[in-house]
Amino acid sequence: MKRIFGILTLALSVVLISCEKEPNISIDQDLSEKAAEIVQDEIAVSNAESEVSYEANFYINAERAIVGMAKIGKRWNWKNILRYRIGQCPDVTINSTETGYPKTITLDYGDGVELNNGRILSGLITIVISAPHKTDGATKTVTYNNFSVDSISVSGTSEFLFVGNNETSRMHIHTGDLYFTMPDGKIIYREVNKTHEWLFGVDTPEDMTDDVIQITGSVEVSVSTGNEYFKEITTPIIKKGDCRWFVEGVVEISVNGETKIVIDYGNGDCDASATVTKDGATNEIDLSGKNPRVRNGNNGNG
Repeated sequence: MKRIFGILTLALSVVLISCEKEPNISIDQDLSEKAAEIVQDEIAVSNAESEVSYEANFYINAERAIVGMAKIGKRWNWKNILRYRIGQCPDVTINSTETGYPKTITLDYGDGVELNNGRILSGLITIVISAPHKTDGATKTVTYNNFSVDSISVSGTSEFLFVGNNETSRMHIHTGDLYFTMPDGKIIYREVNKTHEWLFGVDTPEDMTDDVIQITGSVEVSVSTGNEYFKEITTPIIKKGDCRWFVEGVVEISVNGETKIVIDYGNGDCDASATVTKDGATNEIDLSGKNPRVRNGNNGNG
């Protein structure tokens, strides 16, 4: 067992959406109260989900480097901006069998570790890795224990299936059953079935700014208040490593089998805008700052 302490200077930018906290979406005449609630929940939980998925995936991919650095007493020295605030990072424990795998990584954030984007992570993440991350078909099982992203609690288990060789190709097939408890006590259950495929950046593992990731798949959602919906990515979502937001892609949200809401992340530009369309009326979402909002007024029909 190896216990690793200290400052990890990490360059991370793979699956982050932005630095918003709890969305506060305004409701206007073109967006019903129920639709606004669904969009608000979707933005908040998608951000929390992507944050924890990214955190787990970084340590999965960096596992060998972490062990190597610990053996020679070196600290991380990546090219890009810090992942965490100076002086903050989780405590990392790596425990393996005599043959090396399966290997268990435990990330302990204690009462809170602040990211550079302002989010606070707390609690425990446990990752069980079946084989080295370059192994085609290797699985990584991620469990969240008393874990939170800001004021949103996360529990449940995700599994990532690696497809590729991590030198010329990299794909993670992500399935999972996750529960998100909101600050008001509302519980959102998400059954995830998505694929993250690296289109660019595989051959530059220390430079995440050139990463371009395509995300496809679907999520089935149940909310303790009674809302149930199915989210499907109908046009692949594109995430660029040097942009905090999704830059492209279309998501359709269906209620009772009928498409009710369409979220469009744009045409590839790195900006803080998306649009939400309901009943032919389109409103622009401002994702910047701590409180993403649906801007008042009809911006067109879609």
